[in-house]
Amino acid sequence: MTESRPLASNSARVRVCGLYAGDALGAGGGSLGRVWGIDWTLGHGIHAVIGTPEDGTAALAGVLTGELRPKRGSVYIEGVAPFASAVCRRRIGALLPRSTGLGGTVRELIALSHAVRGGDVPLDRLGLGALRARRNQTLSVPEARALELALALATPTPSLVVLHEPWNGVAGVDPIGFRELLLERAASAPVVVLTSVLTEVAKLADSVHLLEGGRWAAVDGGSGWLARAAEKLLVWLEDPNGLVTPELAATLSTRVENARSVSWERIAGPPQLGLVAIAADDLEAAALTVSKVCAELAVNVRALATTPLERAALLGLVRAAPSERSP
Repeated sequence: MTESRPLASNSARVRVCGLYAGDALGAGGGSLGRVWGIDWTLGHGIHAVIGTPEDGTAALAGVLTGELRPKRGSVYIEGVAPFASAVCRRRIGALLPRSTGLGGTVRELIALSHAVRGGDVPLDRLGLGALRARRNQTLSVPEARALELALALATPTPSLVVLHEPWNGVAGVDPIGFRELLLERAASAPVVVLTSVLTEVAKLADSVHLLEGGRWAAVDGGSGWLARAAEKLLVWLEDPNGLVTPELAATLSTRVENARSVSWERIAGPPQLGLVAIAADDLEAAALTVSKVCAELAVNVRALATTPLERAALLGLVRAAPSERSP
């Protein structure tokens, strides 16, 4: 078994010991994914778990929130097993893989949430204020999931927040408001985000856990494989004579701080274009340097973009560096 330990500054709030569990998302209510012998100790902060339901993310979400009973092992939140305690579950904010099937009106649901949890549902902060006048049955699936996300963040002093794929299939959520709410909750409680897409959460997470086949494949608490696998900045530029692209790449290789790689290629035209790819720890700083260098060299830039972080590439990277796996 592999144990993930919290950052040194955190006090443990959640303990997972020898956990074996399956979800209920498969055919006939069987398991689509499982976790096998997971140990995990968390304190406050944002903890990302990267994987798919087949890898066990849905099973892990279910046992953390008390929706599912572990088959073996234990989950304790502040010393209490959530499956066995309704009081404990009320202090957990949860966005789960399967919708809870909301009925009545949105206003009625907000009033019920306030009565049970004591906090305001942050519809306006998430850009979802227009949902307040709706009946739940009229909401599309993405709108209903956005409402469930707001409800998950309504607990004013949660003991734990668990969000399964909060960026996927969710309509109309203001990303800035969502980010602010995540950081506010994480200041005093563990926030677990389970997702198959690392791009968004990598910018927020205090620790990133890569889940494969129900077991930890790797754990990164800051630098390491996550930093080396960060997004690339892509620069498309006009290059009518084929000379501009290699010149820009050569210049950027000496000007971009902490650049891990700078590569280039020509794009068959017309129009004649070039592409420069930059991998660096700070892409915002790299983009500023690119703008300055392109102005100095009179380069006509067509577009700037970043590439998403790929889970498959991360798996290959951590397998190639076994010494960096969690002990």
